[in-house]
Amino acid sequence: GSIPLPLELHGGLNLDTKTLKSDKLDLAAFIAGTHVTAKGSASLGAPSGQISFTLDSKNLKQTLSALGVDYVPQDPTAMSAVSLKGNAKFTDKSIALSKLDGTVDGTPLKGSLSAALPESVTANLTVGAVNADRYMPSKQVDLTPAPAAGAQTTPKGSVRQTASGASGPAQ
Repeated sequence: GSIPLPLELHGGLNLDTKTLKSDKLDLAAFIAGTHVTAKGSASLGAPSGQISFTLDSKNLKQTLSALGVDYVPQDPTAMSAVSLKGNAKFTDKSIALSKLDGTVDGTPLKGSLSAALPESVTANLTVGAVNADRYMPSKQVDLTPAPAAGAQTTPKGSVRQTASGASGPAQ
């Protein structure tokens, strides 16, 4: 499905290079209980851009579900109140979030996060006291990659999660 978003772009479309460049991007959206605003610039074709953003949510799980993300944390009250602002720079191969400042369920969060897709993620975050188990997915995640079409595979082991949360080889 699609989600209607009020989006204002000021820029130009270059038909020779098949790129859209906007020096002014202004987005405001309310998606399933989450209000998002973004202002900045972007270029499509070889995607890149930079924005300043805010996110305020009373139920981020519901918003993620509306966007097709299946996330159910161990604690049903986790991710119920999220407020975050910051800056983002992105290309088709990386994203960097900086000047992050906000709260997750009342816990303060500040810092930066960067990712070179899909190889690495680097975080420099200051977070108040938090019980990370609350936010872990409630479903077991299968870490075995799907075999290529027509490939024959013989599993050499699997991963299981114990009641304590530790992972190890399946018995």
